[in-house]
Amino acid sequence: MRSTTIRYLDSTIEGDDSIVSHRMRPITSIPPLALLNTEVIKSLSKDDRQLIEFYSPQLDAHTEFLSKAIEEFLTVIEEQMPPHEFVQKGKLIEII
Repeated sequence: MRSTTIRYLDSTIEGDDSIVSHRMRPITSIPPLALLNTEVIKSLSKDDRQLIEFYSPQLDAHTEFLSKAIEEFLTVIEEQMPPHEFVQKGKLIEII
C-alpha cells in the first residue's frame, strides 16, 4: 500500500588525472497514510481500511527503523570501517 521512493545523490570529484564518483546516502520519501490516493482508499473494503489504520503506526515505526539501519550500514561502507562493523550492520538489516 505505501510507496517508498529512494533516490541517490551522486557526486563527482575531479582530481588531477582521475574522476571519482561517490554514491551518497539514499534519500527516502515515504508519504504518510493520509496522503494516499483517496480513490485507492475509497476502493478498499471497510475491513481493509480498519487493518491499515490499525497497523499504520507499527509499519511507520518499522520503516523508520529500517531506514536508519540502512543509513548506518551505508555510513560504514562510505567511511570504510573495519569488517566487523560491516558484518554487524549487514546482519541487522538482514534480520529486519
